[in-house]
Amino acid sequence: MGSPTPRHEQVVRNGSNEPLSSAQVGSPSRLTLQPSVVGESWYASYVMRGYTPGHSSVHRPIDECNETVQDVTFATRANEVSGNLPQPQDKPGLSDLPRPDIVDSLIKSYFDRFHTFCPILSKRSFFTSIHEETVSATLLRSILFVASLHCDLEVLHRMGHSTRLDANHTLFSNASASFDMDRDSTRLDMILSSYLLHYWFGNPTAYRDCHWWIAAAIRSAQCTGYHRSTSNSQMCSEQRSRWKRIWWCLYVRDRQIAISTGTPMVINDMDYDVEELVVEDLVDESVETAQYIVAQRQCNKSKETKLVVDAATQVFNLVENSLLYWTPEHFPMIYVSALFSAMMALAVDGSTTAPRSDQMFAKIRRGLLALKQFEQVYNLARWIRNFFMDILNRSDSREGSRGEVPAASPPSNRNTTETRVPEEPTRHSDSQEGPAHLLAGPSSQESQRIFVASDLTLGDTTFMLGHDSGDVDIEGGGFWPTYLANGVFSSTGSGDGMDFPQPDSTQYQAMYFLADLGLSNGTAGPVYDGYCEAHGQAVQLQRYAYQVNSLDQVCQLQRHHIRMVQFTGQVGAYMLGLAVVGAGCAATTIDWSKRPSLSSTQPLTSTPTIQHNITAANIRAATKEFAALLGAENVSTDQADLITHSGSDYQSYAWTKEHAICSNVILYPETTEQVSELMKICSRRRLPVTPYSGGTSIEGQYIPHFRGICIDFGRMNSIVELNKDDLDCVVQPGIGWMDLNEELATHGLFFPPDPGPGAMIGGMVGTGCSGTNAAAYGTMKDWVLSLTVVLADGTVIKTRQRARKSSAGYDLTRTFIGSEGTLGLITEATLKLAVKPPCEVVAVCTFPSLRDAAFAVRDVLSAGIQVAAVEILDDVQMKSINESALTSIKWKEEPTLFFKFTGSDDFIVEHVAKKVGVITKQNRSTAYTFASDETERNELWSARKNALWSMLAMRKSPTDKVWTTDVAVPMSRLPDIIDFAKDDIEKSGLVGSIVGHVGDGNFHTLLLFPEDKRQVAEDIVHRMVGKAIEMKGTATGEHGVGLVKRDYLEKELGKDTVDMMRSMKNAFDPMCILNCDKVIRMQAA
Repeated sequence: MGSPTPRHEQVVRNGSNEPLSSAQVGSPSRLTLQPSVVGESWYASYVMRGYTPGHSSVHRPIDECNETVQDVTFATRANEVSGNLPQPQDKPGLSDLPRPDIVDSLIKSYFDRFHTFCPILSKRSFFTSIHEETVSATLLRSILFVASLHCDLEVLHRMGHSTRLDANHTLFSNASASFDMDRDSTRLDMILSSYLLHYWFGNPTAYRDCHWWIAAAIRSAQCTGYHRSTSNSQMCSEQRSRWKRIWWCLYVRDRQIAISTGTPMVINDMDYDVEELVVEDLVDESVETAQYIVAQRQCNKSKETKLVVDAATQVFNLVENSLLYWTPEHFPMIYVSALFSAMMALAVDGSTTAPRSDQMFAKIRRGLLALKQFEQVYNLARWIRNFFMDILNRSDSREGSRGEVPAASPPSNRNTTETRVPEEPTRHSDSQEGPAHLLAGPSSQESQRIFVASDLTLGDTTFMLGHDSGDVDIEGGGFWPTYLANGVFSSTGSGDGMDFPQPDSTQYQAMYFLADLGLSNGTAGPVYDGYCEAHGQAVQLQRYAYQVNSLDQVCQLQRHHIRMVQFTGQVGAYMLGLAVVGAGCAATTIDWSKRPSLSSTQPLTSTPTIQHNITAANIRAATKEFAALLGAENVSTDQADLITHSGSDYQSYAWTKEHAICSNVILYPETTEQVSELMKICSRRRLPVTPYSGGTSIEGQYIPHFRGICIDFGRMNSIVELNKDDLDCVVQPGIGWMDLNEELATHGLFFPPDPGPGAMIGGMVGTGCSGTNAAAYGTMKDWVLSLTVVLADGTVIKTRQRARKSSAGYDLTRTFIGSEGTLGLITEATLKLAVKPPCEVVAVCTFPSLRDAAFAVRDVLSAGIQVAAVEILDDVQMKSINESALTSIKWKEEPTLFFKFTGSDDFIVEHVAKKVGVITKQNRSTAYTFASDETERNELWSARKNALWSMLAMRKSPTDKVWTTDVAVPMSRLPDIIDFAKDDIEKSGLVGSIVGHVGDGNFHTLLLFPEDKRQVAEDIVHRMVGKAIEMKGTATGEHGVGLVKRDYLEKELGKDTVDMMRSMKNAFDPMCILNCDKVIRMQAA
């Protein structure tokens, strides 16, 4: 850390991290104060190390740095010590660094996953030093070490490490060795390096490294004057901001370590007068990051003990609520740690005297009861519970007196030669609870006794903190029992089955969401970030609380937290991190007893931030796995293939080949099992997935706007099973409905839904489509019996059996129909079939106006006449069909109705057709023609099937687009909505036709427009949808929502309904990797 000052040398010679008083330094101008023991105590340290009422010693600042920084410049300290620098022995090189691509990945992980919560390093300055090749080798190694705690395991595997622990140890050793040899780096770089290296935890009982490094960083910062005001210095504003950034990050971390490990703080609030950190000091950071660290500074500087106590109480409430829904084996161990912190805070509650056992017991009883349940899973819970029982046992006199307990003496200093030997603990039965039986124990000793859980067999007699098992210099206190390190943490095995999970992608997603949530202004934001290290790996366990000004804000946040537990399981750990320091700000003005219970909905504002990983390295590694699974021939990265799967000219969403957003890889599976394995890979790697069926969707359903992986089901095109007697079949999603009907026709059967040519079963299920037969046969929802679905994590489910009706549980089949691949991937569908009618007649009639045609349809259906299909085409559409020459007939260019009648007898069918002709003439029909011959029928019906293609043929430029609307209204309002749409199109100046399945109140307008008139087309669509919803209709009758119609849902269904859908999406797909952001928004526009 550069040449030590005389003061620093004196501290080192003293053998202690304690600051010396001014009397020891020999400054006659300052008052002589009694030296402090170690530093300022905090709640955990109070209980662990004992408390002496009336003890007034305080931690004093380093005497040399007491003067306010008035004349400090950037080079001041460097100039002062430049003459005292020792000659370097072995200059640390960069030969031990990983490959450049791995270094890049680690640096990216550092800034993406660590820097967001701890911006002690100026990003701009660091990258400038990289570019100019002046970066400190020690600082770079330290950054790589911290990055290894948070990066994806795949990066560490590429480095040659089999486990994260191995990589952490190697990178820490390299950085530490570089630190020891470094004589070239600036004081600032060494402070930053020391800070980063304190994140090393060899095992839970070896906290010495952590505490030494953070103390070294703080002391060095004080020696450099970072704790002093810069208001009158000669620094530029950027240097002042960096000055404050470094100090306040050190300050916050000092508080976090104290509350997390039960150790005293290093920094005393009388040590500094540097200005408070504000958002403007972090202009090179994101707004969220800046507000986050500022909020942490505000929270950790708070003196209000009520905030801490209220937060601890809230932890109890959350644990109790969670235990109502899950058994203890479903809880991560952070629940136990959170209870420990909460019980620490409640046990002392700002008292000035040691608490009485009955008072303490009343406060922590709920925690003891919860720990009792967790004991069956975690031995640590048993240890903590027994530890508190022992505190209760010691907190009153053994004779049963209710007077004050004689204060325990402060622990010995580090430089003392006296070794503290803990005494044998008293055993307590697990069945004993409450203070009554605790007071009947043996007489108490004056010194604080260290308790050992009665059922431990390893003979542990200390709860050591900050020393290895071989140390003879042992102080009382600590957090972890030695048996944890000797068992689980030393990898020697343990029968307790305790689990310390590394945060997975879902938990990282929760962290990032919580970092973003509520940070649009300075009054709301996460304010506490704790770290609990376990199994030799720095397991980042985020603890969050919120600064809020209203009960509504808190209620919203509470609802989201509980939903996070429901939908992600392990993410509940982070919710419990509200414990102790952070949640105090939220508790200031809120009565938590009034908070709402569990919520069933999830607003967009509280939805987790989407965290996919489409880095080149991740894609490359995944592609290798895909090729190994499917074969290289079924994995494509061909550019033409990627563009084909990125969109089309006839969809409503803006798309061009030149600006297409393409997937990274196209996959062609052939079985359900392959799809399941693909999804397991994508889930593990957080890769977004877009399903692709026939590519005929109109609303942007298969546009891969998050890139990632496209799964094309075109090769899953088989009829798996045909049950003629049961009138059903099982098919794969890649078979087209026309191909299916061609095969079924040989058996006298057919599948009624008939959307546009080229549509496949998978897409038809996904959109819940219908077609021209909807008037008689209904929609896709009416013809699907069961589905085989692959969920986001690769799980394969079947929604029901083949029976024609079933009341077995939720109707998951209909849940997936219309979900557009956002809830799961359809790999098989069991479809109902119909007997193909032997007789069929097609009729065509024209009208002077669309309104007349619409009234004719209404009258036909009101008369109870069963029609198989009834379609409408306006005069513009009939003209486009003539001009495109897609049919051999020359049509009258007037509004036209197409009817289809089916039945078992020719006479009856033709009689119905003639009866319809009479009704149409009553509605001013100008012509009525019908045909029963198959060739004539197909010729008449071809005009309807070619409607879209005929409009595309009218384009004046290859860049012209077609926008297809899909509104549907109650039948009685059909004439009104068609009139409204026709008039609006004519006023706009665009070419637009009207086509539709008017037999069920659904019609389409086909708007032809150049790209520069897209806004005009959008305005027409907005008005038409608004009018349909006003008429109690819908924005989409059969095309689905996709990307285009998402924002209409809230207007049509209401915000709560859409929020409930969002909850469903998060339940099925917590990482939002399946066709993400389709149907409903999962991120703000």
